[in-house]
Amino acid sequence: MLEMGSHIVKFLVLFSLYWAFSNLSLNYTATENVICLNWAPIGIALAFLIRFDIILWPAVFLASLFSNLQHLNDNILYPVLLAVAATAPLYLVSYLLRKHHFQHKLSHLRDFILFGNLGVLVLSLLSAALGIIVLTAFSTNYEFSITTIFSWILGDIAGVLVFAIPILTFSRAMLTHLMKVDTILALIIMLIFGIDVLWFSHSVYSPLFILVPLLAVFWIAMRTDLPSTSLVILMFSSLAWASGKFNYGIFTNLPEPLVGVWSYIVGLSVISLVTAVFFSESRRFANQMQFSISASDIGTWDWDLTADEYEFNDTWFTMLGHTPQRKRHKVDIFEKLIHPDDLVRLQQSINDYLQGHTQQFKHTIRLKHANGEWRKILTTGSIIERDFHGDAVRVCGTHVDVTEEIHTEETLKLISRANDSAKVGLMILHNQTGYPIKYINHAFELISGYSKQELIGKHYDFFTKQDDLTDEMAQLFDAIQKQTPYRATLKNYHKNGYAYWAKVILDPVKNDNGQVSHFVITQRDVSQIHKSRQAIAEQDELLRQLSNQVPGAMYQFKLDAQLNPSFLYVNEGIRQMLGFTPTQLQLEPNLIYNAFAPEDFKRLKNDFLQSYRSLTELRSQYRVIKPKQGWREVHANPNKLNDGSVIWHCYLSDVTERKGLEDTLRQVNNKLENAQQAGHIGYCAINLTSGDIDCASVVQELFALPQSQPLSLANWLAATHEDDINLLNRQLNLAREKGEINLEHRIVYNDASIRWLHLRASSTDNPDILEGTFQDITERKELEIKFQNQALTDELTGIANRRAFMQHLEQEWSLFKRQIDLSASVIILDIDFFKKFNDKHGHATGDKVLCHVTQLVSDNLRKSDVFGRMGGEEFAILVRDASKKQAGKLAQKLCTAIEQTPLIITRDVNLTITASFGVASFSKQDKDSSDVLFAADHALYQAKDNGRNCVKFSQQD
Repeated sequence: MLEMGSHIVKFLVLFSLYWAFSNLSLNYTATENVICLNWAPIGIALAFLIRFDIILWPAVFLASLFSNLQHLNDNILYPVLLAVAATAPLYLVSYLLRKHHFQHKLSHLRDFILFGNLGVLVLSLLSAALGIIVLTAFSTNYEFSITTIFSWILGDIAGVLVFAIPILTFSRAMLTHLMKVDTILALIIMLIFGIDVLWFSHSVYSPLFILVPLLAVFWIAMRTDLPSTSLVILMFSSLAWASGKFNYGIFTNLPEPLVGVWSYIVGLSVISLVTAVFFSESRRFANQMQFSISASDIGTWDWDLTADEYEFNDTWFTMLGHTPQRKRHKVDIFEKLIHPDDLVRLQQSINDYLQGHTQQFKHTIRLKHANGEWRKILTTGSIIERDFHGDAVRVCGTHVDVTEEIHTEETLKLISRANDSAKVGLMILHNQTGYPIKYINHAFELISGYSKQELIGKHYDFFTKQDDLTDEMAQLFDAIQKQTPYRATLKNYHKNGYAYWAKVILDPVKNDNGQVSHFVITQRDVSQIHKSRQAIAEQDELLRQLSNQVPGAMYQFKLDAQLNPSFLYVNEGIRQMLGFTPTQLQLEPNLIYNAFAPEDFKRLKNDFLQSYRSLTELRSQYRVIKPKQGWREVHANPNKLNDGSVIWHCYLSDVTERKGLEDTLRQVNNKLENAQQAGHIGYCAINLTSGDIDCASVVQELFALPQSQPLSLANWLAATHEDDINLLNRQLNLAREKGEINLEHRIVYNDASIRWLHLRASSTDNPDILEGTFQDITERKELEIKFQNQALTDELTGIANRRAFMQHLEQEWSLFKRQIDLSASVIILDIDFFKKFNDKHGHATGDKVLCHVTQLVSDNLRKSDVFGRMGGEEFAILVRDASKKQAGKLAQKLCTAIEQTPLIITRDVNLTITASFGVASFSKQDKDSSDVLFAADHALYQAKDNGRNCVKFSQQD
């Protein structure tokens, strides 16, 4: 009933307003052709049909009909058709607006555009078209022109804009907006100048009077909203009604004053209403942005590139722990907060964006919080203002603290990697029908044989065989259905078909509402453990039996926090080791000390106490008197328990025989040490990798090193003779390859004396270690050198004998064959008439002649030349790096020196000596070194045939 009463009231109000404003419009805004330039009823009717209910349209029809009958005296059909022409467009437009979910408050730009298109333009055009058609069809008094049609459309538009919008949008809030001081002042100014525009005559100031109300209503539109602005337009239009009635205002000089007035009102309405909608939408969007930013803790920044200054909102300061500051800041103040490692990259990113290299500016940097912490900030920005050259002058953007998000993302990645790296299979089920699988890790793939693609989304029983459902598996399914935790070892099936045993743990996971949303199942393959348990149980007994067969005794010994001893386990071997039964020691632990000799009893006790405090391994030997005298070795590893007690796992062995062998070995070592001292020979172990040398004391003495300075490769090389260092290094390198070394070399003592050492060693199990001996062979080597010198030296002259000379000649010939550009020559000389010296002066004088010639020749040779006595009075010279010509010069020099240097025997006897020389050079035609020697010998005989005391060259060169 109340609803029906409300509709009746609205019906009557609409009927009354439509009829009343129809009369007012005809009286105050009608032209000579009875065309109303502000048809208020159309705006009132449209507002009622949209805001309240479209079923009120009969009120429009009846009010229009009643008004038509009042002003028209024609037949009844004419007023009815005019009423239909007025009602039909209103109904159609109202229906279309409601169908498109039009909101009468016009709070969104979409609604304003929809209303402007349908409620203003379409309704005005359609209403004017139908009205003109009806008037043209039934009346011969109206002559329609373009001006008439424009006036009709203008009147409908004015009626909708002036009356419909205030009724649609009216609320108490619009009055609040109008009560502001600046708005009231603008309204007063607008009305004052509006009176001047619409009531006073035209003057030179008329354009100014027209402009002032426009600016005032424009100010009101910017400062308030659409409802308030529409109400102001309604108030301002009331002046136009009076102006039209009494023909006042600056538009009276126009051919159609009313058209001018209402065109001005419509233009003013359109500009102000559009402005109000635009600024309302902007304020609404700005408020939404401000509230969104405030609610989401987003900091904003505004960068003025011309002044190089930043401005930040309050959230930006609080985000970094600072007090908000409403002022601009220089760029360098902001840059001080940026992490040094991020500053260059940030500047590069900004430059790329400003220069157009990138489409957007988006970067993550670290900013320093007031507490010293570095916060990770996501900064985004856009250019909002450019200069005439197109360069950016203002950039605005946001700062969002993403420290926790990045940390969370990194943590999630870490958890994901950890899950995939875990050895335990992990599966997550969704608490839905069939319990579909949501996630499995890599370990679960390995255990089950299925990939993630094969299992994700499948039901949990996908990889089970229902015909072999074990009790444990059934209990697991029951636990899932009851949403309870479950622990069990159960049988499952691999993708390949074979069964495996898995230790499964089920835990329900609840969401924020306390409801189970998922199940987490961990699965570890314990097939091997399951198979091994029986074997372990069987081996336990076997181990116990075997332990009783092991030589020695095994036991667990414990000292509690009060140092009270006890035996947790003792095997049967203790009988043979200490003469007690396991039971005796377990009942009376202190009996064990009675088995040890009195002199070792305290040491055993102290050793255990020391191991108790330091938790270090105990391994030592003690004398026993039970069951008979001997030696026992204790090997014990400690393990501290939570209650402060310590348990040792001990092994006791009989080392009586070994101790005897050690004593015997010690005696043997002493004898061996004495033997080494006597034979100047000592043991050594050379580590080729580390350079350490473990050796007997006699070796230290051979190297003249004190016992405090151990022998090593370094000081060994330092003591080696300089001529033998390369030999030693080569032998060591060969030893690394072949695993043995046999070397004779010299070492030099601090007093410059030289000793010969012989090293013979080879590798054992470790290829990096050579074991062998050093021996002093100085006396033997000196004898060898002496004998070697005697074998290669002419005893009379002291120069090389024939054998030594031939060795040098053969070596030089080998070099000549490898190096063709090498030059060498051979000189053979023979003392002329040597036999007469022997015959006339005796063999002693002959020996002096030989020595005299030897000395003269040696004084004129180089160190590289080899001078040897070939036999009797014949000598040979190997001249290295010398051509035949150079060798000939040397031979001539020697020939002259011998001739000019007589041998003084006595005061009265001076012997003049001459010699003949033959010279030959190494040649490619020579087959071997003997060919060179033969050629030189042949040249010698030519010199003898030529009268002796001369030099002749071989003709074979």
